[in-house]
Parts: sequence; structure tokens; C-alpha cells
Amino acid sequence: MRSLLMPSLPESLPAAPNREPDLDDDFSSGLDPQRWVASYLPQWTTPERAGAHDKVSPAGIELRIDANQPDWRPEDAPLRVPNLQTGV
Repeated sequence: MRSLLMPSLPESLPAAPNREPDLDDDFSSGLDPQRWVASYLPQWTTPERAGAHDKVSPAGIELRIDANQPDWRPEDAPLRVPNLQTGV
């Protein structure tokens, strides 16, 4: 049976592209709403259920699933999602 797991060793990953990134953000100024959507499919649930739980620090950004975080949608429980995406 073939495994569907992602490789865990860095040497087994493909090489990075030989070009500048499309977007480079160290999050030192927080989440720029012109670049980032800090929620997961908000049109399908409520804002408090879709919103990312995050913490910005000098080292970058930390996405969390907190113990008190509600399920993304009750009908999909148990499913809690930390999400940050671009494409705005």
C-alpha cells in the first residue's frame, strides 16, 4: 500500500524554485489585510468559528488551535481550523 504522507526529511523535498518569491512577508508589522485572509471559508460558518487564532512575534507568526476554539461548523465536528491564506 502506498503512503500518502508528506515526506518528513528535508532532503526528500523538491528543490526551491530558482526565482524570487511572489510574496515575502515576515509578519513583523502584523497581518496586512491587503495580503492575508485570516479565516477559513468564512461564508460557510460564523466569524468566531472561521477566524484564525494567531500570534505575531519577532520570529514570525504562530497559528494555534486553542482548547476553547469552537469547531469550524457544528455539522463537521470535530474540525477546528487554524488558517491563513493569501490571494486577495
